[in-house]
Amino acid sequence: MSKEMCQPLKAWRKECEWDRQQTANEKVSEDDYLFRQPNGKPMCPSTFTYRFKLILKANNLPLDLSVHSLRHTNASLLISQGVDSGCGYN
Repeated sequence: MSKEMCQPLKAWRKECEWDRQQTANEKVSEDDYLFRQPNGKPMCPSTFTYRFKLILKANNLPLDLSVHSLRHTNASLLISQGVDSGCGYN
């Protein structure tokens, strides 16, 4: 993962920690979900896929693309550029 992506993810995690503390008096654990429903429950994977397909359609991109394929493409591009794969969350 690039350093540019790590920064917003770390900021999002801090926001989630603050929100969970305020609303449910809970802490975010290492194995917690990154994206949740407003009620705090894990987001259904099909919700993310549905929204991704809407983005593809709105931008006249092939509808047979998947988030998983983007992950592999991103990893390949980062490796070819010599980007460190660690994000240093711990």
